[in-house]
Amino acid sequence: GQGFVIADGPATYIAWAKDGAPMDVARWGVPQTVMDAEGNPLVTVTTIETPPDPGQVRGALGMTPGQVRFGDAIGLAGYRVEPTRLTFMWRALQAIPDDLTLFVHVLGPDGATVAQADGEPLGATYPTSRWRTGERIVESRPLPSLPPGQYRVQVGWYNRASGERLPVPGSAENAVDLGTLTVGAD
Repeated sequence: GQGFVIADGPATYIAWAKDGAPMDVARWGVPQTVMDAEGNPLVTVTTIETPPDPGQVRGALGMTPGQVRFGDAIGLAGYRVEPTRLTFMWRALQAIPDDLTLFVHVLGPDGATVAQADGEPLGATYPTSRWRTGERIVESRPLPSLPPGQYRVQVGWYNRASGERLPVPGSAENAVDLGTLTVGAD
């Protein structure tokens, strides 16, 4: 996955990705790639002096605005569902003492889970215990290859140690349905 963090208030903004400049962030700053000893890209870092407006970021990334809360800790401020990738804008609503894991379930027509893309935010490089109140964390994560068809995508957060999911108002499963994902034939 790849992504970046938009701090709440004045700061120096840094975006990084293991696999290249993250999601068109170059429009706000100049990316610099750090190479390993063999000359392979290790990480791309972009320093952004003036924070982009979260609404502009959502628009630039083609995201649907979101208004969902996961407990009192995390808000979903935007998302984009594509056949090979999901992009999220999370908002830290308060300090989070635990490292939480995002779950992504892709459901078939019968409601059974056909694929998962669980993991810690930003490829485990920015755990939720480090999030600061008000930050927006934008991340993109790949989906496993799926055969052509119609699928539903559900997301939620859980504590890996306890297995307990963060509550989502109105959801018995404590998950948010992001709508239909259509995978076409090549």
